[in-house]
Amino acid sequence: MKLNSIQKSILIITSSGMLILALVLIGIQAMNEVNSSRANTSRLVTEQISLIVNHLDTFRMIQQVEFITKTVFDLEEVESVALYDKECEVINRQPLNFQTTWQCKTNELEKNTVAYEVKNSWADSVGSPRFIYVKLRDSRSIFNASNILDLVVVLIAICATLYFLLFLIREKIINPLHSLRTTICSQGELLWNSSYKNELPIELRPIYDSVYRRDQVLKSAKQELLKQKEASAMADLSQQVAHDIRSPIMVLRDRLLKTDWKNDPNSTVYANALSDLENLSNQLLQNTGSYVGVHDLDAIIENVVDMKDIEFSSSIKFIFTKNKQEFRVKANKVKLRAVLSNVINNSHDAAIGLNRCEIRINLTKDDRYAFVSIADNGLGIEKSHLDKLFSKGTSYNKPGGSGLGLYNAKNDLRDIGGDISISSTPQMGTQVLIKIPLAISDYQYCGTAPYDYAFIEDYKLSQLIWLTEAKRRKLNFVVFSEPSQFEVNMDLVKKSANIYVDSRFATTKTRGEIWAQSISELGYRNIFLCSSDEIEISDKPWISGISAKDRPFSQSVNERAIFN
Repeated sequence: MKLNSIQKSILIITSSGMLILALVLIGIQAMNEVNSSRANTSRLVTEQISLIVNHLDTFRMIQQVEFITKTVFDLEEVESVALYDKECEVINRQPLNFQTTWQCKTNELEKNTVAYEVKNSWADSVGSPRFIYVKLRDSRSIFNASNILDLVVVLIAICATLYFLLFLIREKIINPLHSLRTTICSQGELLWNSSYKNELPIELRPIYDSVYRRDQVLKSAKQELLKQKEASAMADLSQQVAHDIRSPIMVLRDRLLKTDWKNDPNSTVYANALSDLENLSNQLLQNTGSYVGVHDLDAIIENVVDMKDIEFSSSIKFIFTKNKQEFRVKANKVKLRAVLSNVINNSHDAAIGLNRCEIRINLTKDDRYAFVSIADNGLGIEKSHLDKLFSKGTSYNKPGGSGLGLYNAKNDLRDIGGDISISSTPQMGTQVLIKIPLAISDYQYCGTAPYDYAFIEDYKLSQLIWLTEAKRRKLNFVVFSEPSQFEVNMDLVKKSANIYVDSRFATTKTRGEIWAQSISELGYRNIFLCSSDEIEISDKPWISGISAKDRPFSQSVNERAIFN
């Protein structure tokens, strides 16, 4: 919310509250005055009637009735009067059309009335007035001149108080907030400044601390991400160089072994050159051996197969079976390549003496893991030895073997959440099953792919609200945090899906309505813009409508949309 909106909201709420309070207090005061005035009037009228009754002895019976009626009615506070005899029968009234409903025997009075009982000796005579019933005029209005004056004074006081409050709010809250916002926006990040913090109101200092801590966390995360990217790039480069070196080394070693070069005076130079190149390649691999990243398992297997095909001079027939699915795994590329290489080496050693070694490699996966099956047609392994193969220093039918290959392979795979197992039939062959964790994308979803609804939003709370509603409706729904994440996983979303795009992405500064045009050109026809602001979309025909962030899956149609 903008600072001006905060100021207006405070002004409206405060002024409304104070005005209502003032009106209530003035109303209560006025009602008290009216009630007090009525009580005073009733007492005064009662006293005046008593004086009138005390002068009745000088009048005859008929004259008494007329005298009481006329005299009481002429009182300024009296609206109407009725006289009752001892039998509660009306014997006179003024004005004549005054229709009284008072039951004198019950002594119950209506509001704003007075009843007086005459107790003279003649009051029990027939036709003589025994009760005098009077209806009073409304003596005072709630909104009289005095109350109106009080209201004007209160309104002036409210205005003065509001002005003072706004001054305090502006000086103690609005201006410091504006200064804090300006400081953050101008610097890009909040630098610690204890003197500036001490100048802020006490209420705003925790905000300053929170923003500073947030910036430090983001800064640290950004630096860590940059380091990871640099490490990844360096690891990929080093591994590629190591691969480029090792391949020609194998070719040279293969050619030299087939050539009679021992009598060559430069044979020592050749051997040393090959040794230096091998050492350089191993050193590069060791320097990048600790990096775990996301890699294409297909490419890694093909790379290892190509190397082994050269190394074993095509003495192995490789049969690599894979499907069209993508196999992205989270692993250390160097160690994973070493595991695959070690398993293939074992298969080759087990087939020595056979006419031809055949190795079948099959690649499958489930929701969490990729599975690499490597099966050979070698001599196989006795069942009694299978459980021992992963123990340190244990090998099978490999004189001089270190017994570390499978031991290291199992440990390296377990370090990344994977595993390795072996099954074998003597004289038939051996199968090794390698389990590697898939690189699960960080998008959230419910239902199954391909999805019918997609939400692209970087605010976590909005993601949670939409995901909860999608689960309640049992929709096939997916959430991406950035447009680039949608682009990478575009095959998960149907072309006919409803796609809800945030208008503004804080991290990348991407405008959703502009980016949406690019995916509309790829065939996505139902694109809705999500925004809390009013955005003109009549000139953006690729936008099908507007959807409110706080009402998931709501839609208002763009009448000029080209896709319907």
